[in-house]
Amino acid sequence: MLSNMAVLRAIAIVPAILLVVTLIVGCVIFHRKATKNKSDLARLKYQIDEQKRRIDDLSEQEHKIAKIRHDYKNHISVGLSLLKSGETVEAQQYLSKYSNQELSKIYVYVDTSNDFINAVINDKFRLCAEKGITPEAEISFVEQKVDDIDLCSVLFNLLDNAIEACEKLDKERRIKLVMFQHKAYLVVRVINTADDSMIEKNTELITTKTDKKNHGMGTKIVSEIARKYNGFFNTEQKCGSFCAEIWLKNV
Repeated sequence: MLSNMAVLRAIAIVPAILLVVTLIVGCVIFHRKATKNKSDLARLKYQIDEQKRRIDDLSEQEHKIAKIRHDYKNHISVGLSLLKSGETVEAQQYLSKYSNQELSKIYVYVDTSNDFINAVINDKFRLCAEKGITPEAEISFVEQKVDDIDLCSVLFNLLDNAIEACEKLDKERRIKLVMFQHKAYLVVRVINTADDSMIEKNTELITTKTDKKNHGMGTKIVSEIARKYNGFFNTEQKCGSFCAEIWLKNV
């Protein structure tokens, strides 16, 4: 039989054991959460770096397209001059060299004072045309204080999400981009036709692409940028449409 003193000692040890166990479990949970957060941050950084590279590539592409358009106008001018001079055969031969030019690939949907914005929007709108989606843009802000890379990241992600949603539709597919200044804020709004049932099933805006680890970071990136500029990011579902809107302090 244990003495009363031994029993008391055993009882006194129990809380200490429980405390140690609790601390160990807490450390394990904290480590797992820290590992997950570190992994999420790494993926987020990868996405941002990848988008920066894409922006640089698109900007270079936009310059090339501008040169093609300029050259094309010059070729048309030469062809018209030959026709006016009565040199019909020569005009036909000259213009035939450029008749296979795919104008749809160099179509310019927007032409702002910012080449980076032009590159991203025109690239995404050309992709819309290829997928049977009707794009539309209303851009009215004058002065931009928001960093080019951040604004392009917003456009990348919001337009990608809208295109992904439209691809699932059998009905009319439309995307409208609106950018304007409201007092101290630059507002970027993307509205796309949507299937209400699909939105109800995916209220968290989780990507439906197979590579979820790399494609599910878009809304996180947009939310981070909103916080960076003391703004906010909202989404709204209306009858047959979906609207994503971000407000960025632009002063």
